[in-house]
Amino acid sequence: MEKTLRKHLFREAAEEDIAGLTNADIDLLVEKAGEFLDVKAPGRVKIRISDTGVSNGTLAQRCILEILNDDMPFLVDSIINALSRKGHTVQTVLHPVFASERDSKGKLKTLDNSKKQTGDFLRESYLHIHLEAVNSRREQDELVGELKDILDEIRAAVVDWQPMQHVIQGRIENLRTKASPLPTAIVSETIDFLSWLLNNKFTFLGMCHYKLGKKGGKKQMLVDEKSALGVLRLQRGQVIQNAAKRDLANYKSGYAIVVEKSDLVSRVHRSAVMDYVGLYDFDQAGNVIGELRVVGLFASTAYTEAASGIPLLRRRIEAVMALSGFTPSGHSGKGLLNILETMSRDDLFQIESEQLAPLAMGMWRLHERPRTRLFVRLDRFERYAIAFVFFPRDGFSSDLREKAGAILEKHYQGKTLEFMPNFGEGTLVRVRFIISLGVSAKNLPDPELVEKEIVQATRSWGDELSDALMADTGGSAGRSLARRYARAFPSAYREATDITVAQHDIAIMEALDADNCTAAEFAPPVGHHGAVWLKLFNLASPVPLSARLPLLEDMGLRALDENTYIVHPSGKPETGHTPDDVYIHEVALNRDNDTPVDEQSYQQLQDCFLAVWTAKADSDRLNGLVLSASLSWQEVTVLRVCARYLRQTGFSYLLSTIAGTLVRYGDVTRLLVDLFKTRFQPDYPKAVTLAEREKLQDKLLQTIEEHLANVPSLDDDRIIRHMVGVITATQRTNFFNLENLQDGLPIALAMKIRSKDVPGIPAPVPFAEIFVHSTLVEGVHLRGGKIARGGLRWSDRVEDFRTEVLGLAKAQNVKNAVIVPVGAKGGFIPRQLPAGGSRDEVYQAGTLAYQSFISSLLSLTDNTQGGKIIPPPNMVRQDGDDPYLVVAADKGTAAFSDVANAISSEAGFWLDDAFASGGSAGYDHKKMGITARGGWEAVKRHFRELDRDIQTTPFTAVGVGDMSGDVFGNGMLLSEQTKLLAAFDHRDIFIDPDPDVATSFAERRRLFELPRSSWQDYERKLISKGGGVFSRSEKQISLSPEIMAVTGLSNSKVTPNELMRAIITCDADLLWFGGIGTYVRGRNESDADAGDKANDAIRVAARELKVKAVGEGANLGMTQLARIEFALNGGRINTDAIDNSAGVNSSDVEVNLKIALGEAEAAGKLKRPARNKLLAAFDHRDIFIDP
Repeated sequence: MEKTLRKHLFREAAEEDIAGLTNADIDLLVEKAGEFLDVKAPGRVKIRISDTGVSNGTLAQRCILEILNDDMPFLVDSIINALSRKGHTVQTVLHPVFASERDSKGKLKTLDNSKKQTGDFLRESYLHIHLEAVNSRREQDELVGELKDILDEIRAAVVDWQPMQHVIQGRIENLRTKASPLPTAIVSETIDFLSWLLNNKFTFLGMCHYKLGKKGGKKQMLVDEKSALGVLRLQRGQVIQNAAKRDLANYKSGYAIVVEKSDLVSRVHRSAVMDYVGLYDFDQAGNVIGELRVVGLFASTAYTEAASGIPLLRRRIEAVMALSGFTPSGHSGKGLLNILETMSRDDLFQIESEQLAPLAMGMWRLHERPRTRLFVRLDRFERYAIAFVFFPRDGFSSDLREKAGAILEKHYQGKTLEFMPNFGEGTLVRVRFIISLGVSAKNLPDPELVEKEIVQATRSWGDELSDALMADTGGSAGRSLARRYARAFPSAYREATDITVAQHDIAIMEALDADNCTAAEFAPPVGHHGAVWLKLFNLASPVPLSARLPLLEDMGLRALDENTYIVHPSGKPETGHTPDDVYIHEVALNRDNDTPVDEQSYQQLQDCFLAVWTAKADSDRLNGLVLSASLSWQEVTVLRVCARYLRQTGFSYLLSTIAGTLVRYGDVTRLLVDLFKTRFQPDYPKAVTLAEREKLQDKLLQTIEEHLANVPSLDDDRIIRHMVGVITATQRTNFFNLENLQDGLPIALAMKIRSKDVPGIPAPVPFAEIFVHSTLVEGVHLRGGKIARGGLRWSDRVEDFRTEVLGLAKAQNVKNAVIVPVGAKGGFIPRQLPAGGSRDEVYQAGTLAYQSFISSLLSLTDNTQGGKIIPPPNMVRQDGDDPYLVVAADKGTAAFSDVANAISSEAGFWLDDAFASGGSAGYDHKKMGITARGGWEAVKRHFRELDRDIQTTPFTAVGVGDMSGDVFGNGMLLSEQTKLLAAFDHRDIFIDPDPDVATSFAERRRLFELPRSSWQDYERKLISKGGGVFSRSEKQISLSPEIMAVTGLSNSKVTPNELMRAIITCDADLLWFGGIGTYVRGRNESDADAGDKANDAIRVAARELKVKAVGEGANLGMTQLARIEFALNGGRINTDAIDNSAGVNSSDVEVNLKIALGEAEAAGKLKRPARNKLLAAFDHRDIFIDP
């Protein structure tokens, strides 16, 4: 038997119940179970509580409850419910059912799990339950005693189950066959209801018959204890306490049935108050003479089945609908039916139609005007008050429910026995309370007064907000705000925020839209937590901490704490996010130095934060000046421009270091701003003339000098002096006119600087320069003199674009010697290029940056009209008249001339479309190939000196650039004898080890004529054996023997940089520079001397070159020392000023022609279309180089 017991004891156990048991534990449990099962008296229950006797492991601190009983329904759930009521924690439940054979004394003979209860075999249920240890003997005895009582009740209910069914069936038969004083419809409904109960809709637990008699001289129902069945055998038939006075009143409705709650709590099946069904007996006259009282539990299906399909209830619903006057198929009728269907089945069973109708109608009216309401009824025997409290769904909480329950308990002088919330689908939540009744029916409280108290006590924060909004705003606008926001805020916000603050926040949120989706506000600390609080509002999406905190840290603030609230302005519950949602982030902040924040700084902090957030200002440590020097974000931007300009001049201190100094010495920094205003603020109150400004400036400089005497650090002293130097070197600025200028194109802050006055500026020193800065673009324009011309390039040298432009300007001065007195050069950096953007997206962003750069340059430049100088409006000029500003195309800006000229024309600038050479009404350098043609003449001369004609004899070439470029593309098409071995640009590397002259020339022409192209567009099958096109982004490039032979590389795998250096130094006839960059330096020069960080990894020394000649169609392909060194080594080379001077001359001719013809236009003698035709009529071959 032990084997059978071991097998079946754990067979149906839950995995988690036995997971921790060891083999020893299992042996112990099997041993204990065998001992317990060994003897059992027939028809008796056996219960034992024992300790495990184990001090360690899973069974430690446990006891074992064992119950052996004849197998029957309800055992497990009834025992588990009892243990739960007693507060015991059940840890393991094992419940095998065995077929047992015992002798006459109950001794176990055979144990089998497969045999049915036949012959001498009985089905026995063995419950083996592990509990937390029950150490007290008294507790053990109490538990065993209660469990025995429950098992007795189970046995009584199970044994009498069929007799009780037979009694009901007998009732049905009598109603069908015997005459009844009741109406036929009621008899039929009663039969249907009893049949419905028998159809597994009711668990019969007890039954007893009552007869009408007299007791104490009064008529009442007297129990017939002999008729008691089930649990009522043990309860002596008692169902309702003190019900005698109501017994004869129950038949008022004309029904033969009453359904109510009994006074008995079921301990069988489930722990609940038992339902009571009363079936009346009548004499021939229709008088009540007795009652059959049935107790039990309605099955769960009775509560889920449609009420309109349940006998008894369906007639009650029909009666309510008739009293309402609604058509069941109409809108109102459907609404009322839905209310009845969703009502508790207990209420529908217990409430007569006359009471149910007004209750249901009152609930129906709430759907027209949802609000807090109370409906109350008493049960049939006046034991309970059943209250229905309706709450607005959005504001409902357990706290509100508890408040309402406490008020009901107070007025009805009882306790809440049960509550049941029903959320349904509407805007209201219905909570059904059952309150024990402590007052008589004659002294019941007025329901209206109770309702008013509940309404007042359960008024929500949202209700208060609605009242405040409507009082403050009034009318339909106030009601609209109340609808949008009364239920919009999360509970955490409501608990932390006053109504007045919420109203203020609502005003901010109402101003948010798609174009203005963020608002910020700095406010005093809450509860002395922090120095200042930031409240950040953002529409539709949260602002990540990683986006917020760095901005605040740059402002000299550090976060202490943070709360985020999601607001649903439509008033919808927090079940998802919509585009209307507003995220409120509250951040408690301290200053870096832990000092207080003056409330006067709140607005400046707010303005600075939003300026950075909306990309009007940079986020860097200079923003700490808002607090340390009480500056506005615009004033900080002025100092930022000065600092960034210094960095571009090669100033050795990092921007963060400069910022640290200025923040540290806020008083001195404030004086720097005053100095700037003294020089340039048009309406400066203390000075109007330049002489007056100069006098005030001298005083400020003296004051700054006095402050510097107290600055101990030489580094800080030097930084401040250089900042002073930049401000005093500045001659004019558009700072005080930016708001008036920004109605059109985005104009950056621009400062015109007299370069020689800037401390420590590197040579060559320009005549003047304009430095431009905004979050969109940063750039510089250098001029060698008042009359100077030169191109603007799209630079990619963020850290040192001025160094790049300065080198170009130096060469431009040489090239311009034959046309205008001196040269000019400019460069800009687009600062908002889309990360990972397409070529078109990058181009559009670059175009916008270029437009801003051009507009900013023009905003500082004087105009002329009728020979009279017209200064820019609202601008103090520290220099003289300066109306000359001419630009041209350069790297990256070949297609921008029309853009620049359109801005010039729109601004009414005197040069009109002569402002930028090239463009649709000028000479297209790429189409003319003028720069390449000029450079090619120099290349031809080099080879003539070597007694070679490269126009008729094949020659080899390598180069920098691609066929889409002006200089490289045109240059590689100027001789059909060119054998291009290799080239690279910023994207790709092209290698053709043994090109066919004609085929390769044709393919290069095809690429050149494409609207856009790269080396990747080169037809691979036209490349000679071993060649290819490789991306510069590759980690490693595998080389063919042919490439190794032509480049001289010995390794078969190299990096792109190694391959490009080999291309520059390979053995070829010509090295043609058509791309941007400085690739060759002198032997004794460093890469830093070359001034081109981007190409440091590629650059070679001049002595490494093996080509016979170099053509510099592009600027700065080699340093000047590298040219000299290459020439001394026998190479043929000019300065780049010579090689690409033809393009410069072309631009000069175009500008001069337009200026000359502009006078005729202004006089009305020439129209623009005629002028354009005249420009196009010039024979370029006569004016420019004819190859």
